[in-house]
Amino acid sequence: MKQKIVVVLYDASYQKLASSFHSGNDYLDRFLQIPDSLNDNIGKTYILIFEDEKTIIGYFNLGVGYIEQATDGITVRKIGGAIHINCLALDEFFN
Repeated sequence: MKQKIVVVLYDASYQKLASSFHSGNDYLDRFLQIPDSLNDNIGKTYILIFEDEKTIIGYFNLGVGYIEQATDGITVRKIGGAIHINCLALDEFFN
């Protein structure tokens, strides 16, 4: 029977699986293992995982763009307008 692949928001409960994720790119592999992958200020990380939740197939991290506007010496960030794909990786086994 084929397993279903689901996309879920990455949280600390999945970090134990990150050590077995290998995309072939050390930076992308490490990102999944460090706290930055859980930091909402950097972006939201989503993983593609089998339904049995034992294997991470891939992941992506999405961030929100912003525009800085300086008026009278005050800098204001206006959030929105763009979504950035900060990281995108697929495990070598599935590539």
